[in-house]
Amino acid sequence: MSQEVRVAFAGHNRPEDLRDQTTIEAALRRTVDLICAAGVERAVLTTGLAEGADSLAVKVWSERGLGPVHAVLPFLTEEPGAEQPDVAARRTVLDGAAIEAKGRSPHLVQTRWLIEDADLLIVVWNGEVARGAGGTSDAVRLALKSKVPALWVDPAKPAMVRLIAPEAVDEDFSFLEVLELLQRDEAPLVREASVERVKAYLRPSLEPSPSTVIARPAPAGRVAQAIDRLLEATVWRSFFLYRRVIGGRPEPAPPSMPPPPSLAAQAGFQILTEAYEAADETATRLAAVHRSQQVFQASVMLLAAAVGSSPTVWPGFKIYAVLGELGLGLAAFGVWFSGVRSGRSRRWGEARHVAELLRLERAAWALGISTRSEQGFDPEDPAIRVARACRRQAGSPGGRFDARRTADWGAWAMDQLLTSQIAYHEMHGRLNERLSHRTHAFEGTIFWVFIAILASFATSFALAPRLGLELPHWVGGAVIMAGAITPAFGAASLALEASLSFARLARHSEVITLKLQALRDRLPAEPTLEEFQRVCRAAVRFEATQEHEWRDETTHRHVIRAG
Repeated sequence: MSQEVRVAFAGHNRPEDLRDQTTIEAALRRTVDLICAAGVERAVLTTGLAEGADSLAVKVWSERGLGPVHAVLPFLTEEPGAEQPDVAARRTVLDGAAIEAKGRSPHLVQTRWLIEDADLLIVVWNGEVARGAGGTSDAVRLALKSKVPALWVDPAKPAMVRLIAPEAVDEDFSFLEVLELLQRDEAPLVREASVERVKAYLRPSLEPSPSTVIARPAPAGRVAQAIDRLLEATVWRSFFLYRRVIGGRPEPAPPSMPPPPSLAAQAGFQILTEAYEAADETATRLAAVHRSQQVFQASVMLLAAAVGSSPTVWPGFKIYAVLGELGLGLAAFGVWFSGVRSGRSRRWGEARHVAELLRLERAAWALGISTRSEQGFDPEDPAIRVARACRRQAGSPGGRFDARRTADWGAWAMDQLLTSQIAYHEMHGRLNERLSHRTHAFEGTIFWVFIAILASFATSFALAPRLGLELPHWVGGAVIMAGAITPAFGAASLALEASLSFARLARHSEVITLKLQALRDRLPAEPTLEEFQRVCRAAVRFEATQEHEWRDETTHRHVIRAG
């Protein structure tokens, strides 16, 4: 089943700009028919519900039966008319008075809200600069910035519906330059709209929703399932045990602010929460498996060194030592090959990337913004496709964004993006610092113990003849055994640092903490919705960049083979 497409609408409300409304209505019918012909079965029209073009669009949309209409109104005192009960059931009402009190334009905030979720913009526009902030040309400008294609009905040329292509505009575009190109009808920026061109833009929206979780292949057969359960209870707990023994008692997880009841009751928020929790659970498990694999392989290094050198102490143990080393080697190879063949490190990176993008999308949704414009939307990136599909399914938050809701929802979003993340990185920074320090300290201790053993053996070997003593055979064997195990400790320590990067992660957490604290300090004492949104965008931009880099790193992460 295809996803629900989000269509934004903007248009003139003055009769002199619209010219002949009958002609505009006919052009809008052709536009909606074009969308249907492109394969859209169900969609939501998001509109400001103003007089003029908005009313015509709602009329055409409702008659076509494509889906509901969602109204975004700029002032708390406004309500949809009684003649639009379906619109009254799905609406978002902004606190325009509070926005004006900060010297900002409520209509521009409204226009941004319309574009945030849009897959496509329908615009009735004369191609001229708006008379005021939040006008029709601002909708086109914001759509270009967010890479949203626009179906353009020009009241002066209503016979042809044109398609404005956002990818034809450079990142540093001047909107005045764009206006000149539009007036000249220059391709590739503007072309006549066709079914094929519209379908090409809506392809990600028309495909079935991708899975919200990067699922691991389920083992087939009872034997494979039994082995999987055994690994879950033993090998895949290696990192947990290592972290507990070396890192010490874990700190309690930092408390997270629960979502306000009014937010938790929103259907869209529930959709995003369910998707995030599922992706997070998968990512957490894959992380434990990947890290445990590294600890297991490092442990095999040490055990193989001990078993292989044991005949120097117990000469009759040679065949058992050989068989033991063979078994350890095969086990290590099996674990390594399993991880490489299944792409476990890559899948962990993808699953964590999905979970983090959904976390960002969930927090941004509460403030009516999308992460798309802050991180770009690559339709070929599976993680971004998943996050975008979930956001599309969630739709827009509804209800009245009065002072109480803005304060409650904004505080929760800031907790998710800033406060909880600061606490998380502070805690994990300390943990990774302890793991790095204690691992190297243990390695150093083993080295000096080995030096003491060598010095003691050399002293004993020199003094024994003078004292009329003879050192037992096993003493020399134990020294040789220690000489084999000690370098293995060093190699295992280096391998763990290379694959799990404790020291680098500790420094990375410190950098992230400082950046997030700086963003949190930018919030005023009583933020408005737009001030919450501004900090949210900056946090999303920073954290999404970190997640993209981290995901790319995991795909090239070294996997210990223990051999």
